[in-house]
Formats: sequence, structure tokens, C-alpha cells
Amino acid sequence: MKLLHTADLHLGKTLHEVSLEEQQSDMLKSIIEILSSDDYTALIIAGDVYDRSVASATSVALFSNFLTEVKQRFPTISVLIIPGNHDSALRLSYAHELLESMSIYIANDISKITTPISISHNDENVEFFLLPFLQTGAFFSKSESDENRLMTTQKEMVEEAMRQIKPHISKKTPSVLIAHLFTINGITSSTERQFIGSAELIDPEILSGFSYIALGHLHRFQKIRNNIYYSGSPLAYAFDEAKYEKYILSVEIDCKDLTAIPTVKPIPIKPSRKLNTIEGKFHDLLDTDKFNEYKDDFLEIILKDNISIQSPMQILQKKFTHLLTVKQEAFIKQVDSDIESDLQNSINSSQSIEDNFISFSNTINEETDEDEKHLFIDIYKELLSET
Repeated sequence: MKLLHTADLHLGKTLHEVSLEEQQSDMLKSIIEILSSDDYTALIIAGDVYDRSVASATSVALFSNFLTEVKQRFPTISVLIIPGNHDSALRLSYAHELLESMSIYIANDISKITTPISISHNDENVEFFLLPFLQTGAFFSKSESDENRLMTTQKEMVEEAMRQIKPHISKKTPSVLIAHLFTINGITSSTERQFIGSAELIDPEILSGFSYIALGHLHRFQKIRNNIYYSGSPLAYAFDEAKYEKYILSVEIDCKDLTAIPTVKPIPIKPSRKLNTIEGKFHDLLDTDKFNEYKDDFLEIILKDNISIQSPMQILQKKFTHLLTVKQEAFIKQVDSDIESDLQNSINSSQSIEDNFISFSNTINEETDEDEKHLFIDIYKELLSET
């Protein structure tokens, strides 16, 4: 059985306050064309359909039109969707009963994670377990000592979810887990919402027992294990993501051999407008043709001049219409030097780590409150325990 795996669409996302609606519309069209290229049974969207929990009207319309076209062109394809940490599960799953009648399944109820969605095609059957992003308090602790305590960390909540799900995995049928989480050793970029501490990282071993695990949350395509993959986001949403190829994953599961490793083929997806970072001196950028190939791209420009340039953004935008941000290396170096000097003056080797943190924090920010101080000490102790 062939599946198409994507995640982290982030519909409604802006970049430096510029709408990406046109690029996202083109990206969704590309997904539809990929669906038409082979005999796919299901489309998986592993979380973060929208960029905000209260999605804009235009982004909701964009996704609605996408689902409508998918079902009109490929009426037999099932669509399996989970909410990510950017989504509102309640809003995303609006009219889910009606959508299920059209084989569009949206996870909206934690109590149903143990009930797989069974999909059949040409005498082949696969069971899908949909695990939405787990918000704090999704489960109560099972420990006798704190049985009324709400679970708060991703690690303990995912462990509890797996404890509930695994007894329901069939020994005769391949099973797929769809989840939105951060595994240990996963590679991040600047656009994912970061969690603090190891308690938010998931050991891939916890997820064992499934034929394939389709993950979302991390924006770079990556293989965690032979059967565990992040598809990555289909578009670059930050300049540090732009240097990496973006993919949709074509996954083939052997329904006759439960021990077989799934075949995963990354299919490149090209943006309708690229993101690029270019570096050079102001004169070369403005008055030569060295950088003309980037004129249609979303751009971050880093100026290498030794002196600061007045109003470079307004001037360079006349040539580079889609320029989004300018960084001046001379200015950055001066600021970094000033900060480093201030920090060196604020840190005293004879002081405790707590006092040094307060000095450091007061140097770069306002006065540190008690909650921030206690949080730092907790994190510091956790780091010490891991080294």
C-alpha cells in the first residue's frame, strides 16, 4: 500500500510580515500533482496544518479548497490529519463527523487514540493510529503516590499514550502511527517552537511496534530509524531552512510481511519563490549584475562593508523587490563586541552559578524575578545530572 506523508504546512504563516499565501497555494497544488503521479491510498498530514491556533479566514479557505480538490480528483484516497502544537484541535476538527463520511479523518479526541482507522485497498489493509500533539494535562498520572496529578511533560504523556495504544496493535495487519513530537537527536531549525529540557524529548524506542511512524514537528526531512521519518515542512519558513531540499515522502508498506521495512522515497517539492541569503558589499549588490539571479527570490542580505550603510533596505529593495531583511556585518560585530564586554564584566568566577546568572540576566535584560531564577536553577541541575 502506498501512502503520501507530509506535515507542517503552517498555512497562514508570514515571513517578516510578508504573506506566503501564494507560495502555500502553489505548494498545495504540487502535493495534488504528486498524488496524481502514483496509486496512493492515503495522504498523511502529521500536524501543524495552520500556523496559528486561530487560523485566518484565508488560510482556512485555502485548506478547505485543497481537501475539496483532493476528494474530487481522487475520491478513493483517504486523508489522515492530526493537530500539531500550532493548531487548535477543536477548530481543526470542525465538522469531523461529516468529513469522516468522505474518508477525511481528523484526530480530535484523546480518548479515541486506541481505536485505529482501518483502510483497505486491493485486498490490502493497514491500520492507522492518530496521536494528536499532547497538550499539558492530557492524562492523569497512574502512580499511586500522585494519582491525581496531571501529566505535564511530553515524555510522560507520550509514554502513557503508547501504553494505551500498543495493546491494540494488530499482529496480522501493518500499523502506522501518525504523531507530532520531538524525538531525541532530531535536527531542529529556527521556526519550531522549542521545548526546554530533556523531559520534552521522546526516545524513538518508546514508539516501537509500528510498521511505519509518520512524524511532524521538525521542519527538516530526516530519518530517525528505518521506519521512523520526519517529512519536514514542504516549504522553507526561515532563511536557515532554505539551504535544505524540501520533500514529500512516498511510503510503500508491504502488507504481506509485517517484518518488512517500509520503502520510503523522498519526492522533492520546489517552491514557486525561493528563499536565499546573499552576502556582499553594498556597491556590488546595487551597481553590478553579480546577484541578478536572485532578484525574484525572497532575500536576506548580509552587507560585508566595514562601515554601516544608511537605510540599505529602502535602497536595495528598488533592485531586489522581494528583499525581506538586511543585516550589516559591521553593526553586528560592534554590538556583539559590546555585549561580550558587558558580559565579561558581569561574570565573576568567585560567585555562585545563581549569582552569575542574575548578573548576566541583569546585563542583557531587566531585573531578574524569583520565578526566572528558580527556573534557571532547575534547568542547570537537570543539565548537571546528564553530564
